[in-house]
Amino acid sequence: MITGDHLETAKQVAIKAGIVTEAESNTPGVCITGDEFVDQLQGYEKIWDPNSSEWNIKFHNPSAFTDLKKRVRVVARCTTENKFVLVSGIK
Repeated sequence: MITGDHLETAKQVAIKAGIVTEAESNTPGVCITGDEFVDQLQGYEKIWDPNSSEWNIKFHNPSAFTDLKKRVRVVARCTTENKFVLVSGIK
């Protein structure tokens, strides 16, 4: 779940929506903020592709994104850029 809500609000919504259990919501690294998401990525670059006329993401450490993708279930206090990076990485 990606949201602009505060972390505690996001956890409660995720629990009610069945995205995480209460125990999971308190497990370190499962529910994080957008700032924590960016820190744990260990850097990335936005690269313009003139052939497709769209931006792409190049992760400095691709395995850091893979690890995040496997572990994180809720990202709270997300910015538009955080959302773009997350969706681009999943694509």
